[in-house]
Amino acid sequence: MILAIAYLASCMLIGLVIEYFVGFSEHLYSKISFSFIIGTVLCGSIVYLVSLLFGFNIICCIACLLLILIVLVFFLSGNGKAVISSIKKSTKTLSVFAVVLLLFFLPFFLFGVCKSETGEIFFTGNYADYSYHSAIVNSFAEQEKVLIDNPQSAFNPLRYHYMVNFYSAILVKLGMSSLFAISLMQVLTALSAIFILENFFKILFKNKGATIISSCFLLFIHIGIFSLAFAVLGLRYGSTKIMEVQNLLNPFTFKEIATYPYFNFLEPVISLFNPQRPFLLAFPIFCIIITMLLKSDFSNEPERISARNFFKSKYFIIFLISLFPLIHIHTFLASVFILFFFIIQNTRKIMKKAFAQIKSNNLVLLFLLFSIILIIVQISYLLSSPKSPDYSGFDVYSQGGLKESEITKSAFLNRMIFWARAAGPSLLIGFFCSCVFIFDFFIKKKNKAKRTVLKQVFACDSGNAKRIMFSMLASGILFFLLINFYRMTPSWGDSNKLYFFLNFSFALTLGYLYSKNVFSKSRNRILRMVLLWFIVLLFCSPFLIEFYLKFGGPFRESILQPKTFSAKIEALRFCSGYHFGSLVNEGEPEIVEWIKMNTIPQSIFLTSDDTIHFLAAETGRRVVMGSYVRETGYFSQEKSRDIEAVYSSGDIELIRKYKIDYVFIGPLERRRFSVNDSAFERYPLAYLTDEKKGQYRIYDVRQE
Repeated sequence: MILAIAYLASCMLIGLVIEYFVGFSEHLYSKISFSFIIGTVLCGSIVYLVSLLFGFNIICCIACLLLILIVLVFFLSGNGKAVISSIKKSTKTLSVFAVVLLLFFLPFFLFGVCKSETGEIFFTGNYADYSYHSAIVNSFAEQEKVLIDNPQSAFNPLRYHYMVNFYSAILVKLGMSSLFAISLMQVLTALSAIFILENFFKILFKNKGATIISSCFLLFIHIGIFSLAFAVLGLRYGSTKIMEVQNLLNPFTFKEIATYPYFNFLEPVISLFNPQRPFLLAFPIFCIIITMLLKSDFSNEPERISARNFFKSKYFIIFLISLFPLIHIHTFLASVFILFFFIIQNTRKIMKKAFAQIKSNNLVLLFLLFSIILIIVQISYLLSSPKSPDYSGFDVYSQGGLKESEITKSAFLNRMIFWARAAGPSLLIGFFCSCVFIFDFFIKKKNKAKRTVLKQVFACDSGNAKRIMFSMLASGILFFLLINFYRMTPSWGDSNKLYFFLNFSFALTLGYLYSKNVFSKSRNRILRMVLLWFIVLLFCSPFLIEFYLKFGGPFRESILQPKTFSAKIEALRFCSGYHFGSLVNEGEPEIVEWIKMNTIPQSIFLTSDDTIHFLAAETGRRVVMGSYVRETGYFSQEKSRDIEAVYSSGDIELIRKYKIDYVFIGPLERRRFSVNDSAFERYPLAYLTDEKKGQYRIYDVRQE
């Protein structure tokens, strides 16, 4: 545990030195947030590269910690006093905006995962993803290599953006428990995301009202009003129709309707960030990149790139982007497109300076080549994963992605209705603001005297702010077109992450127009404040319903009152609805400990393919076919039939075919398969639980 804390502290200190070189923020909390994110990513990448060569073990982690400390001493030897002075001079006040975000943001991470005194684990939020990520973290921690197999599909490589899980696994290797390593990283990353986002909005808008309105639009805007309207009209709600308005008076029915369908398009706090760990880490890195672009002056960079001014240059931004594919591939795409659109708006000056820098220092060219190779290797690794035929393709409509919106006979109108229902407020408000912004963007300064009153009202400043917003908007529109025709199965696919960047660009145009235009006159102050808080409440009201149902009276009472664990489970089940999940139940912590103590990390287990299964999630052992195998392309009908046959017959040939070491039988397996206990009597019974804790059995099938 001490080594893990020392590693985190070293990452933070490395990050603080880099923050001093970059000049990221004048605010203390933003400095610390930048330091945590950048320090974790860079130091974690060092551990990953070293582990590729020498194996991922405790000795390698300690050696990397010593290497990081040496680098830290080198940096601080010449800049230590300046770094300390920069911290002392930084602003330490906590803005109202940050407090509001903290109150809304952090409960999903602080109270999302709970562990009882006897080891049971339950959580609220996107619990299916939590189970999947926990399996990856524990698989890294239990094995001594970084190119691990997919823990949910034995003998198949893990083609996934898994680096955030590797960063947690480093802490586990250094003595921290896996649950605490995952939760701590979640909370610290969530905190960092808040302050880094706030810093970006402050620099871009220089206006508190615009910062508030944009953040509410981005994080809390909701489809509630549109979904309720669809319900009142009697249109489909899931597989049924809501014909009576009085049904909406029930708060739980109201909540279900207000968040249906596909609320994950517009609720990043609940559905995208918690606990989709890759996106949670990628988002603050993305905000750091666009903040650096906003503050950049690439055309006036020095021709000689030194170790110090490297971190303020475009090459450090390119390097951060080159680390993205294994952190989060969708955010990598967004970063590349935004950098591209940003550069083409000032291509001549930037390219001229880049050629001069390469000419004066060949290391710059080598560094660019290294970054490009890094990107190619990572993307090739990810794309080598097989694709499920029913999960991707260009003919979205025939895949069923829009079936619930088949209201008319026109595929085009149905698509429009789908988006009105899935993201109505965002699209309407964002489309208006974006049209106004684009209209202004292409008006040249030389024509300013000839502008109409409307053009004057929506006049914007030139410079990086405008370039960033145009880059974001252009990228977001491209992604929106993409998800309408490729890999858009909205109820579960990756479309929500790509739509998020369009929504982000809408938030920026709304805040920018608010800060620069019609409400900037002092005589409109009262009208401006009234409009601001009306829009904030409009954005947040459906989200507040969700927030209260999760963290209101029932949740507070279930956590604070001295009840039994089972009573807390029932209370949370009541107040959280389908968002509640249980990862480890009574009796299962002992099984986890037994498996870790009595089986080798390379063991193969046969289990059910339930999305949430404690065995893979908590032990790090590989299973033959577990969760998300369809999405990762590893599902096989033949394998599914063979697994059913093993549970019904104990067939030794099939067991040898899939190199199974242990067959696990628990409640999930008995519910999923027709388990024939007598068929396994020929195998040694390795583990049997007490009848009171459920009937769990583990058979050692390595030999009859």
